[in-house]
Amino acid sequence: MSTDIFIKTVKKYTRAKQLTERMLTALIDKIEVFDTEKVDGKYIQRLIIHYNCVGNIEIPQFSKIPEFDVTVNTRQGVNVSYSSTHKAV
Repeated sequence: MSTDIFIKTVKKYTRAKQLTERMLTALIDKIEVFDTEKVDGKYIQRLIIHYNCVGNIEIPQFSKIPEFDVTVNTRQGVNVSYSSTHKAV
């Protein structure tokens, strides 16, 4: 697949209201999940998302995530927090 095909695939889903398994299969090749580390008293887990056709995209450390604070209960006893006050890694 080429970058042009990837862009055409992404354009198909730009107005999607929900992320589906079909969308993930079309856009993402694999996701690498690393061990959780404790940094400055906070637990951090690194993920690398490998997109079809374009590979992984590096986000500069100085970019802030422009979203509201969100906490997700991923499984019993484990909460994952996303905060707009933290820098993207």
